[in-house]
Amino acid sequence: MAVLLAGATLGSRKGAAALTLYLVEGMLLPFYAGGQSGIFWNLPSGGYIIGFIPAAFLVGYLCEHGWERKVWIILAMLAGNVVLYIPGLLQLSFFVPNDKVLEFGLYPFIVGDLLKLYIASLVVPLAWTVLDRRRGGGDWT
Repeated sequence: MAVLLAGATLGSRKGAAALTLYLVEGMLLPFYAGGQSGIFWNLPSGGYIIGFIPAAFLVGYLCEHGWERKVWIILAMLAGNVVLYIPGLLQLSFFVPNDKVLEFGLYPFIVGDLLKLYIASLVVPLAWTVLDRRRGGGDWT
C-alpha cells in the first residue's frame, strides 16, 4: 500500500526516488521484511523490492495524467500492482520450484492487495490535502 501511495502522492519521479532510497537503505540496514538487509538479488523478495520502483513511477505517472479521479485511481493502482508482481515473481522463481511460484508469491496476496489498493485509493485525496498538492501549493516535480 505504501508503494502505491508513494507514487500517487509524490508523483512519478519522487515516488520512484523514494522507493529507490528504500532499496539502497535495505542493502545497508535491516529495512526489509523480517528485519532482513543485504543485496536484494539474494532475497526471495528481492524482485518485489525492485518492482516497487517502476510500480510507484507508473502510479505517479498515471495520476499526473488524470488517473487520480474516482475509479481511475483504482485502475492506476491495479496497474502498479501488476508491474510490482512481474519482477517479484521472476525473482521468486529462483528460490522455489516453478510450479509453486504463483502459489507462494501471488495467490495468497490477491485479496489483501485488492483491499490495500482500495484503501490507498481512498487515502490519496487526504494525502494530497496534507501535501497541499491539490490546492496548487505544490507541483508534481
